[in-house]
Amino acid sequence: MLVRCEDGAAAYRPGDVVPVASEGRDVVVMSDLHLGEGAARDHTYASREKFFADDSFARLLTHLRTGGGRHLLVLNGDVVDFLRVGARPLGDRERNEWASHLQRIGVRFDERDLTSLTLLERHYGFGTSEPKSVWKLLDVIRGHEHFFDALADWLAGGNDVVVTKGNHDLEWFWRGVRDTLRVKLADSLARRTGQATEAVLERVVLPRIRFVDHALLVDGTFYIEHGHQYDPFSRVVGPALLPGDRELNLPMGSFFNRYILNKVELSYPFTDNIRPRQNVLPMLVRDHFPSAVKLLAYHLPAFLVTVPKGRVLGIYWRPLVLGLAIALPFCVVAFSASHEISAIVEQLQQPSHAGVLDSLLGSLAKSTALLVASYALARLTAYFQIEEPDSLWTDARALMGKEPAYRQVTLGHTHNPEQRDHEGRWFFNTGTWVPIIETDSAQVREDRTYTYLHVPSDDGRLATGRLLRWNDDAGRSEPALIVRRQT
Repeated sequence: MLVRCEDGAAAYRPGDVVPVASEGRDVVVMSDLHLGEGAARDHTYASREKFFADDSFARLLTHLRTGGGRHLLVLNGDVVDFLRVGARPLGDRERNEWASHLQRIGVRFDERDLTSLTLLERHYGFGTSEPKSVWKLLDVIRGHEHFFDALADWLAGGNDVVVTKGNHDLEWFWRGVRDTLRVKLADSLARRTGQATEAVLERVVLPRIRFVDHALLVDGTFYIEHGHQYDPFSRVVGPALLPGDRELNLPMGSFFNRYILNKVELSYPFTDNIRPRQNVLPMLVRDHFPSAVKLLAYHLPAFLVTVPKGRVLGIYWRPLVLGLAIALPFCVVAFSASHEISAIVEQLQQPSHAGVLDSLLGSLAKSTALLVASYALARLTAYFQIEEPDSLWTDARALMGKEPAYRQVTLGHTHNPEQRDHEGRWFFNTGTWVPIIETDSAQVREDRTYTYLHVPSDDGRLATGRLLRWNDDAGRSEPALIVRRQT
């Protein structure tokens, strides 16, 4: 049955724009939910978790379903954050459950897939092979049960779902990962309704959920894509798989997330949630310098040895400049201090100690000035460090220029909600549902999360959409608060 549902599907050729018909349905688009390991058995969360809105998401879908009509929900990339899953099976019971599930969905594996770990996997979690990617999704579903129950109920209510890939959930490439979602949604409905899983899978789930690799075009006018391909740090370069066809070809940013940020967030949760992003590294250097140096010194080698050779300088020249900006003044300070200390020791050995205090104060002044200069340089060059773009408006406008039929374009990826009218054609960025910490105001940015795009159907044709925000306290959707910034 699962094999039949994939037959003839051309959704996994990179670059395809898959046509989809709205069929009189309203279209709802959201992105960048970043579901990780979720709640553990003791109801606590791993420090890398980003999504805490399972019940809020369920209430939004219930609100949409009870509003009447049928809907097409597009989960537009980075919905599941496979990069943030570091857990592994706990003992034989979980390993046996994993093996049983792989057999159920027809994924080939051997004992080494279940038991062998590379040195990097011992420290950083599973890689990206199909069996291990399936395990990561199983772990996410266990930790976000209410979210996936709500998604199953959405399908049972006659609504549809399209899932696209982002840079954090490239694992949707594997059919075993896609089939895991299908089967688990059917299991959810069967468990709560008393129906047979096979019947639910065939009648409800398989006809109503679809996966798209790159982008989709609804009714020939509404273009939907995650947007990571416009970000040099996050785009996939080359084929989907590495030589050997066992591991995914990840972009540069995925290595940075897995080998650096994941470890930083063990001690400093929500580091990746900080905006503006250029404040992250200066903040770590300023507030947690010894720990930041220790983390980088310990985990940077693992990061460097795993990044494909020949592609480092093309992306990472910016952090190298930043590192030099920080390191050079410190080297000068150390060199200067060693000479000053030697001079003070020599003076103390003289019969007269006159001038020792002046020398000491002069040394401290020079060192302080150099340290201040180091921080200033770090703050300045941080604006050129690794960061995703704040807006994809320029790329969306280029898309509209090349394709006159596109009346509406939506992208995600940046976590910054936007809506712009361009000569009667619209661009939307659907924002995110993860907490955003604004360091400029030292507040959690609640007014710009829980955002989604609603494009209504008007007599069978798509009308102009609007960016909305789910107000969970009031139980209603409201216009998203978007303030234009002068640039």
